[in-house]
Amino acid sequence: MVPSAWNPTSASLLRGNEIVELTPKAFDTLLLLVRNSGHLLEKDELISMLWPETFVEEGSLSNNIFLLRKALGENPAFIETVPRRGYRFVGAVRQFPPAAPTHPEKPPEMGARGFASLPMKALRPWRSWAGLGVAAVALLALLASAGWLYRRDGRSGEAIDSLAVLPFVNANADPNTEYLSDGITESLINSLSQLPNLKVMSRDSVFRYKGKDTDVQTVGRELGVRVVFKGRVTQRGDTLNISAELINARDSSHIWGQQYDRKLADMVALREELAREMASALRMHLTGSEEKRLTKSYTANPEAYQDYLKGRYWWNKSTKEGFDKGTEYFQQAIARDPNYALAYSGLADCYSSLGESGLAPSKESYLRAKDAALKALELDDTLAEAHSSLALIKSSYDWDWSGADKEIRRAIELNPR
Repeated sequence: MVPSAWNPTSASLLRGNEIVELTPKAFDTLLLLVRNSGHLLEKDELISMLWPETFVEEGSLSNNIFLLRKALGENPAFIETVPRRGYRFVGAVRQFPPAAPTHPEKPPEMGARGFASLPMKALRPWRSWAGLGVAAVALLALLASAGWLYRRDGRSGEAIDSLAVLPFVNANADPNTEYLSDGITESLINSLSQLPNLKVMSRDSVFRYKGKDTDVQTVGRELGVRVVFKGRVTQRGDTLNISAELINARDSSHIWGQQYDRKLADMVALREELAREMASALRMHLTGSEEKRLTKSYTANPEAYQDYLKGRYWWNKSTKEGFDKGTEYFQQAIARDPNYALAYSGLADCYSSLGESGLAPSKESYLRAKDAALKALELDDTLAEAHSSLALIKSSYDWDWSGADKEIRRAIELNPR
């Protein structure tokens, strides 16, 4: 068996009749670890071999290790973590003599990504293409000994075009932290909706599954999406543990998963990291401007961001108490960061909702809403939410139909999804 026996754009492992997919990078990582079985590979060394001349964060490597451990199992353990240093493959490896190459004078034809995508720097120790065959056979022998078989996946590596982000599970079951699970879900939906050629289901569509243990294939069928995202949030003091997973809605197979342990103070950066890694797992090839929109941060103040999430959580309840508490939290967010355009947009929505529902004097509520929406646009004219807020005010209070039409068209232009 030679390396060309695999598909360079997608990989899967078989255990009995169960299919577990591996991304090309995860498989590359496994090959490097197996080839250096028993030896420590430093994190920096692995990153430089897997992503040559490309800057990636350590989380990308951690994700590959997470996928491998999930695929291979951890009883017995195959991959050892050496804290603050790197990883070591500790499983037994059997190696067989290489078969004589049919055309020793040139390497076998492979896809554009070659040996899954490893640079020559990483392949240098093999010395020859026959050596690559040895490594491949050794790896397959190892997996076979653990009850695993590798097979090629006939599916192409095209980008995934539809996604449903299910509400994060609040593992604490604490009502006081419900804003976190709901808020992170909504933020992720809003961020991913910025991506081109990706249908992201709306908040209303996915929140009907909140608190329900619904089968992924059922969700995919009901919402008409290819991939379903599931997440879980656990708060311990000022630390958050977040587990995230992308699942194929057609066969419930694992596509991508990651665990994050972060301080509450790092929530803004965590949202950006999660959105970026999900886009990569969805095989989206983004331009610089598209990635900038995806990871755009409207505030660098973590406390202001938490207040914003609380404000949206209460506003979504659509009650007098919810609108009042939402107003309070949005005002707190603005007090912490006076340039927080998104918080002004949320404040405008609260005032508009109070006036529209008759829970507060209409004139006063709409005037306050208009001031907040205009302030949001003064701070950030590219904020689709603020244009949408202003469109509601112009139509419901000003009766300025052409003005409302202009604002809603601008909102759609900024965020067509």
